Amino acid sequence: MFLADAFKRSLSAQSALVIIGFSFVVCLIGCWATFVLSSRQIEQHTLVQERAYMGERLQIARAIFERIEEAHAAANRRFMSLTEALSDEDVEATFERVFELRDDGTRR
Repeated sequence: MFLADAFKRSLSAQSALVIIGFSFVVCLIGCWATFVLSSRQIEQHTLVQERAYMGERLQIARAIFERIEEAHAAANRRFMSLTEALSDEDVEATFERVFELRDDGTRR
């Protein structure tokens, strides 16, 4: 019945419907194209930001591990200098003082 009514409408009404329909289709295509292009741009922007963030985190982690390695090396040098300076008698005396012999024969 809609088609039968469409043929009975005036030429200006039919032209208006065609223009409105065409405008609607063009608007939909424009909206879709804008969405696709902006989605790609947002994705690229996000990837750039994430790469920069990961680079900063990598530098921070690397700096932390370098400081830990330096501290560990310094502690090892200090420990070795202290142990080389000790005599066997000093080691035995310290062991006896720190780990006392208990009544049950154990040292704790």
